[in-house]
Amino acid sequence: MKCINRQTLLGRLGADAESRTTSGGDLVTQIRVATTESWKDKTTGDWKERTEWHTAKAWGKLAESLAELRKGSKVYVEGTTRTEQYTDKEGIERYVKVVMVDSFESFGEAKQGTPTAGADAAQHATARPQRNGASTHSSTHARTSSVPATNGARRPAPAADHNPFAEQEDCPF
Repeated sequence: MKCINRQTLLGRLGADAESRTTSGGDLVTQIRVATTESWKDKTTGDWKERTEWHTAKAWGKLAESLAELRKGSKVYVEGTTRTEQYTDKEGIERYVKVVMVDSFESFGEAKQGTPTAGADAAQHATARPQRNGASTHSSTHARTSSVPATNGARRPAPAADHNPFAEQEDCPF
């Protein structure tokens, strides 16, 4: 059975992107993406909403592009989920899920009117202009996704008899 570890997010940044350089000299940028879902409560008829917060990180040239994003920027992020471990101030080991960014798109301006990566990011990563001022950025780092960017085009549907889960038997469950 083939295993799949893909995370796709479409949301807004809750704060400006944060960049740092590791002791090995690699640039890493972290963003916090808010995704919100809404639904109508069946009993009361009121609209409800729930916001989830996601941490995402990028490395190298992709991190340079991501670093240009500002609070309120609308982004589409693709990547894989990883669990990171750290020790907090009280000495307690903590674990957090992080999306390791393979590619992202930024859309126009931030909600508050702050410009996003748009044209500036194009010089730092593989960027292809999109409609409505969006830019697509794909990693050229070792963490590059094996799934090519579709550049807005639809992928052909798989054959009706194709089962992607029947290809490998290496999934741990």
